[in-house]
Amino acid sequence: MIKELFARFQKAQREGNHMKSMEVETSTKQVCLNCGTEYVGSFCPHCKQKADTHRLNIIDTIKGFFARFIRIDHGLIHTLIDLLYRPGYMVRDYFRGYRAEYVDPLLLLIILVAFDYMFFGGGETLQKPYPEELTKLLATYPISLKVTHISWWISSDIQRITLYVSLLLAPSICITLWLIRVKENRLNLSEAFHLLIYAFCIEKFIALVIELITIILGSHAPHILSNDMYILMGYILFLIFIMVRDCCYLGWKKCIAFILLEPIVGIVTIFVFYSFLILPIHLELPEELVHQVFALLRH
Repeated sequence: MIKELFARFQKAQREGNHMKSMEVETSTKQVCLNCGTEYVGSFCPHCKQKADTHRLNIIDTIKGFFARFIRIDHGLIHTLIDLLYRPGYMVRDYFRGYRAEYVDPLLLLIILVAFDYMFFGGGETLQKPYPEELTKLLATYPISLKVTHISWWISSDIQRITLYVSLLLAPSICITLWLIRVKENRLNLSEAFHLLIYAFCIEKFIALVIELITIILGSHAPHILSNDMYILMGYILFLIFIMVRDCCYLGWKKCIAFILLEPIVGIVTIFVFYSFLILPIHLELPEELVHQVFALLRH
């Protein structure tokens, strides 16, 4: 009895597999209009484009927009929750290859910045126009005029200063990890950049939440909720330490060494970048004019 049932099962399985193979063989092959891959099915296996590429209409456009938005929104919420709840482990998972369920850091930053400009006007700025004295003073020095414009553009927005300073810390992280002799799980420059952008995204998201609370509470909002650059930088440095510790598996001795060395290396890195940025001013302008330019930039 058991042998008979087993034989029937094998026969049904062979017939089922045969029917499946016949279906695949009789299915029509098509060529992807996007990448030229020949395939069978509803989606191209190479570029994931749909097989049905009929002429666009309004309904398809609306459906496509909401489908992409829901896909991004799901990953966005998941990424923000993990960044707030376990930032170091989330970034470590991203570096290990678990990237499908997370939003790329640059895309996440663009979404947060766009949200900030749409609803809050871009956050706090210094609201100081470029000094007219500098324009007149550097009228015959085009390179120095361009450099001062770049310096003023960076320093005129608190979030912009925070982002640029944060990105400048990427080489300092790699150098510090090399100095404290981290070998097996040391971050390369690209990974350090990704880590810093994720840290800035967390700070940006928290700043947006604080800004929303400030708008709701109005004059009753506590003064500590103000968007202060030094508080933001301190929080970003704390996030960087947490992420580096979890990504590189640092012990307590190397954690202490990293905390002590990284700010020093970071300050040196920022100083080198700033010196390189203002080098054209020193090379192009007379010395007495250099002092006037920096005096106007400071004011």
